Amino acid sequence: MSAVQQSAPQSAEEPAGTHPQVVHRPAEDGPVLLTARAAIVMTVGGLIGVAVAVLTYLGDHGLAAAALAGLTAGGTSILGLNKVIGS
Repeated sequence: MSAVQQSAPQSAEEPAGTHPQVVHRPAEDGPVLLTARAAIVMTVGGLIGVAVAVLTYLGDHGLAAAALAGLTAGGTSILGLNKVIGS
């Protein structure tokens, strides 16, 4: 949120040392990169992929195998979550 200061003319009743009133305006709506649904699907898919990668690495101690397992699980879960979570 941006704060915009409006300078109002000072009246005789208002002391000279007071601060101008701050008006809060909501940010203007512009184009969005991802919808909320897409962001949730991507985040949950990423978390699933990271969890699978960590568990694979702890079980096998192979970095390449863990990376491939995590990427596969993350991509597959994104496809599945996209169908499961309603639009």
